[in-house]
Amino acid sequence: MKKVDLAESAKARGRALMSRRGNVMKLLLAFLVCVTWAIFVTFALDAVTFYFLPHKYENIAMIFSFALTATVYSMADVWLLRMGVGAGQGRIELFDFGNRGNGSGFSSSVAAGLGFLSEIAMAAILYAYLEIFSPYVSRFLGQAVNGLCTLLTAFVVGVAIFYISTGLFFLGAVSRREKKGVFSLIALSFRAARGNRAKVVKFILSFALLTFLSLFSLGVFFFVYVLPLYILSYGAFTSEVLDYKEF
Repeated sequence: MKKVDLAESAKARGRALMSRRGNVMKLLLAFLVCVTWAIFVTFALDAVTFYFLPHKYENIAMIFSFALTATVYSMADVWLLRMGVGAGQGRIELFDFGNRGNGSGFSSSVAAGLGFLSEIAMAAILYAYLEIFSPYVSRFLGQAVNGLCTLLTAFVVGVAIFYISTGLFFLGAVSRREKKGVFSLIALSFRAARGNRAKVVKFILSFALLTFLSLFSLGVFFFVYVLPLYILSYGAFTSEVLDYKEF
């Protein structure tokens, strides 16, 4: 019996959902709302920092602005993924932050923001080592030891970020099913990822070629085809995993 490729079967289901009238248009509209909201947050923060912060803190303000914008978009991204799950259930709604049969929309958005901030914190650990501790290690223990410590720190941070990001992969799906609080949804997502991280990586990498090809269309192909396909395929992929785990 031929083994079914879960990533490819999910993409086939995603293409079928794309053919349904209105699905793609709703997803593209939702994506534009997410981007617009993230840009608004950036501009608002930039305006505040421009008028109230001294010029010498400009670089710090830029870093904070980028982190905040990315956090806001990561929260909105869960909304998009929830729409993909909803499309597979025959209902795709633009604004499903409420709890009217759609699980914990607001809680999942907050959970996504916390998850992204935890990844930023991991990256900050690596930055802190390179900028603060590395010179002292080189001075007292030598360049070779410092290089080894740098590689070890980068490896640990990389593993932590991979663990967090794959652990939160199912957040949009479990939040569509369960009316839970922020930390309960995070725990459910990590539970769903247990034993499925390799499948998650394979699913994400299956879109690498399409994403690369979209560069030749100046991003148009990504916007009108790859993005909706990923969101709808995500719904099919996660539903298959969660149904198997009996969530």
